[in-house]
Amino acid sequence: MQDFGNLRSLLTQPAHEERWASVCAILDTWPEPQVREHLPYLRAHLGQWPAHILRSPASWAKRALTQPVPQLSLVKTLVCAGHNTLRPGELEGLAASLLDAPIERLELHGKCMARASLAALFALLPNLRIRRVRATRATLGLSGLEALLESRQTGHLTQLYLERESIGEWGARAIAEHERAPQLEALSIVDAMLSTEAMTSLLWGDALAPRSLSLDHNRMTSAYGSPELFKQVRALSARGCGLGDFVDLARFLGDGGYTMLLLDDNALDALQVRELVGAGCLEGVEVLGMSGNEIGDEGLASLLASEESLASLRALDLSGCDLTDEGAVMLARAAPSMPALASLSLGRNIIGERGRRALRASPQLGSLL
Repeated sequence: MQDFGNLRSLLTQPAHEERWASVCAILDTWPEPQVREHLPYLRAHLGQWPAHILRSPASWAKRALTQPVPQLSLVKTLVCAGHNTLRPGELEGLAASLLDAPIERLELHGKCMARASLAALFALLPNLRIRRVRATRATLGLSGLEALLESRQTGHLTQLYLERESIGEWGARAIAEHERAPQLEALSIVDAMLSTEAMTSLLWGDALAPRSLSLDHNRMTSAYGSPELFKQVRALSARGCGLGDFVDLARFLGDGGYTMLLLDDNALDALQVRELVGAGCLEGVEVLGMSGNEIGDEGLASLLASEESLASLRALDLSGCDLTDEGAVMLARAAPSMPALASLSLGRNIIGERGRRALRASPQLGSLL
């Protein structure tokens, strides 16, 4: 039972590539009756772990390319990663081991899979029910994106995360106008170098209605979006998008309803903060990110003047906002208006000893610094 103790210790820790290899090594030594006996336990825990391909030499998924590995039928997350590209012909062995696996999450990292391989993988695994896809520098292109959107195996897709994927305007339109667009609950298109036209194609239309939307590091100056889309969004991340150049940012963001709003590194100024507060965009927000915007004490004063914008705050990031002692004192005085605040970031500001004393003297804020 020592092996089981070691296995349990591994599975109760966060998933990690080295721990995954250790789990594989332990179960490889178990006789089949022992595996069957612990099958419910293994299925409950291994289902939360990703099966990596082309990462660890000890990984089942690596071995499955050349030999049957029945243990893969336990996993729910399949991660294809690495610099070597899987060709369609290489996927047959892997598919044989995954045929009955309850795969719900697919991750593609790097140029690990030829574009034709993605369609081939779906063809070899007809019983997949993919609910979440994450692609990072996978160079999907329009054909790979269409394979994700068109395949029967992604018919239940609710979460799509694309990072550093050059999908272009046609890809943006494909996502926004696809018949599956309304079922996407979470959409993330980060650092995709989308043009203003591509961004407008993505955000303008009535089909998309995600509750979580991330558009970080895409230049959004002059882009515009459907008010109906933003009415549905509850968590919006638009960091480093050049929103400080918007003439009417409050109109772009809509009339509030957000629980999370991350606007870091957008060159926002004090006037825009006042406009956002006045338009009610910040009412009910629980997580607010404003770091890297030099709003100064004037902008902070506008934020603190609205009790509706403070009452729900649980996390507030004001790092690098050009705050001084005056801002710190204002923040300490406003602390009673933020009863739910549990996280506060004030790094990279020019707060001196007077401001630090005021913050430390606050029973609520002192414990957060």
